[in-house]
Amino acid sequence: MEPSADREISQRDELIEQLHAVAPAFGALSKRERTALRLRFGEDMTQAEIGERLGVSQMQVSRILRRSLVKLRESTDAGGSSPLGASA
Repeated sequence: MEPSADREISQRDELIEQLHAVAPAFGALSKRERTALRLRFGEDMTQAEIGERLGVSQMQVSRILRRSLVKLRESTDAGGSSPLGASA
C-alpha cells in the first residue's frame, strides 16, 4: 500500500474513534444545538443561513454554536481526552 493510502486510512480510523467518543455528548445536546452543529459542520452553512433556518439571529446562532462546542469539549474532556482537539 502507498504511504498516502496508509495515511488516509489512519486518518479515517482516527476520525471514526473521535466520532464514537463524542456521540454520547452530542446526543445530550438540545435538538436546536444538534441541528445548528449539523447545519454548520455537516452542511457547511453560514451562521446567517442557519439563523434563517432556525428563525433566530446570526448572533444567536453564534452563541448556540459556541455553547454547544463548549459542552462537547467539557463532556469529552471529562472522559480523559478530547477528540475534538484544542482548535475545534
